[in-house]
This record gives sequence, structure tokens and C-alpha cells, in this order.
Amino acid sequence: MEDSKISENVKVPNFFYDLIVFMTPSLTLLLGIFVGLGNTGTKIIETHIKYLKINDINFLIVFVFFFIIFLFLAYEYGRLAEALSNCIGDFVRFFRRKKILFTREKDYNINFKTEISKLNLHEFLDDDRMDKWTIYFYALRFQPAIGSDILKRYAWEKLSRSSAFTFGILFCISLVLTIPKIFEFHSIFGYSLIDTGGFGFGSLPYSLIMFLLFFITCYEYYRRRSWNNDLLIKVLPVIALPNDYVVKRVVAKPKKEIIENDESPRTKRKTK
Repeated sequence: MEDSKISENVKVPNFFYDLIVFMTPSLTLLLGIFVGLGNTGTKIIETHIKYLKINDINFLIVFVFFFIIFLFLAYEYGRLAEALSNCIGDFVRFFRRKKILFTREKDYNINFKTEISKLNLHEFLDDDRMDKWTIYFYALRFQPAIGSDILKRYAWEKLSRSSAFTFGILFCISLVLTIPKIFEFHSIFGYSLIDTGGFGFGSLPYSLIMFLLFFITCYEYYRRRSWNNDLLIKVLPVIALPNDYVVKRVVAKPKKEIIENDESPRTKRKTK
């Protein structure tokens, strides 16, 4: 009873993982755009603050309204980034095929079919359909504490992948806006270009920092995936046993049989 209560207490709602994985890349994108806009971003904020003061609008109502819109857009971008960031895995696999240093972990790509066979689910699911998600949901069903922990680690893995995707977008935007700066274009088709100042979209320092963060988060994703796969292999024997499996075996075993099988020195002296 105590073990089941502990499992219920440590269980974290799935919405918590969604909030982290979907919202964090959106905040990263928003901050990156604000920094990338430079002087233009600062002017936009100052203009809107002055507008609120001049028109005597209830600041709280406006704040709540825009906050709700931000939550919706941020959540949707997070979902989109999580889906499209699969290309980061292709980027990592390219480095692995070239056998570049720091990308030689064997645990990055593991076929879990052999390990999943320990769960004895063949009568319910074909072998071709079994993957690491089978382990996750099996753990959540029979070992909630372990299942919640490994699912949390998988959430960090997805977060690093989505973050790499976001930094890649910011780097591409900066790279595209570098072209007008190189040729000293001040306007395109009559539209004035944004004033980013010395550090922002199109500047060499901003582009280098975004590329560096992209590379770091790609490597973080590679390491986290390798660690998580290794962890699944190590905890699978524990996950394969239901919570009360060992207890039932001990209780169901006759006391006489336990004494006869006991080979401790004290028991041997008594039998003599």
C-alpha cells in the first residue's frame, strides 16, 4: 500500500511535460527575435508602451488579452517545432556516418526488439510495432515511479531537439539578412530594412552565436538520446517485474520449503 501511495505522489501530469517541451522553444524564439531586431525591437516596445499611456487603456486587460494570444501561438509553435525538429536527428546521423569525433556512441541507435521481448507482449502486439514507446507505457502501467522518471528524461531529449531547431531558424534568418548588409541595401522594393544596430540579424556576431548554440543543442540532443537509450536497457529488467511480483513469490512459498532450501550455516547446524 505504501509503495502505491509513493507512486501516485511522484506521478507528474503529462501536461507538465507538454508545457516544458512546447513553451520553452517559443520563449527562446521570441527572445532571439527581440535581440535580433536590435534597435527596431526596442522602438516597437517603446511605441506600444506610449500608446497604452496616451490612450489611457486598462493595462491589465490588454496584458491578459495579449498573454492569452501569446500562450496560444507559443504552444502551437512548440508543437510545430517538436514535429519538424526530426530533421535534427538526420543532422546528427550525418555526423555519425562521417565518424566525426564525439558522435560515436553506440547507444544512440538501439534496436529494442530483443529487450522488449522480456515484457512478454507478443500475443498483444507484433514485433514490428514494438519500440521504446512500448517500454514507456509499460513502465507507466506497472512501475509508475520509474515510468514518470524516464518519461521526464525523454521530455528533456525532445526539448533539446526543439531548441536546436529554433536556434537553426534564428541562424537562417540572420544568414538571409546578411546579404542586404553586404551589398549595403537600405531598402528593398521601397520598404526600409530593419535597424538591427551592431548586434542583431545579419551581423556576424549574432550569426556566429546562433550557429554555436545550434551546434551545442544538437550535441546535447545526441548525448541525451544516447543516455536515455542506455538507461532504458538498464532499467528494463526492473520494469519487466510488476510491483508485487517478488512479494507474491515469497508469500506463496511454503515456510517448510524456505527452511529446507536455506543453506545458511545456522540452518545447517540445526539440521545436524
